Amino acid sequence: MQSGFPGTLYAGTRRGITDLTLTGAGNARPNVSGTNVHFSPVPIGSRGAASIRAPCDRGVAVTPASTCINSSGFPFTQPLLGNFGNLGRNTLRLNRLSQFDCAFVKDTPMREFQTLQFRVEFFNTLNTPTFGRLINDLTSPTFGLYTGTDTTTQRVQFGLKYIF
Repeated sequence: MQSGFPGTLYAGTRRGITDLTLTGAGNARPNVSGTNVHFSPVPIGSRGAASIRAPCDRGVAVTPASTCINSSGFPFTQPLLGNFGNLGRNTLRLNRLSQFDCAFVKDTPMREFQTLQFRVEFFNTLNTPTFGRLINDLTSPTFGLYTGTDTTTQRVQFGLKYIF
């Protein structure tokens, strides 16, 4: 088991301008509205994915002509042009890794100093998915969603080894 890596959210473009800070860096983070902010990314296609509103409902103005208001009470908003946003770096904890592997080994003596070893190894025995590839750009329609997994599905491997 491993705790999740820290993640950073980015504000993205505002009204077609990619560099919100106007410094040439273009790595503005969003503003946090409210004091009790709890946001957890969810896998794409899950029930929790429907709770993340569309960009315009979150107050994210992507095109120059759009006038969007945060009508959903979403905790993250875009900063005004020339501002960096008040959300810190690495404030979001990503999904943790939980994987159980095991192996069974049988040694059979053949002759003196010779052994035949049979192995069965199980990887991701409990078939636990670890979600990854988070969309962390506030302007993306799939913001806050994990779009893939970081681990493979359950695998079984057999091995035969002659030890002399």
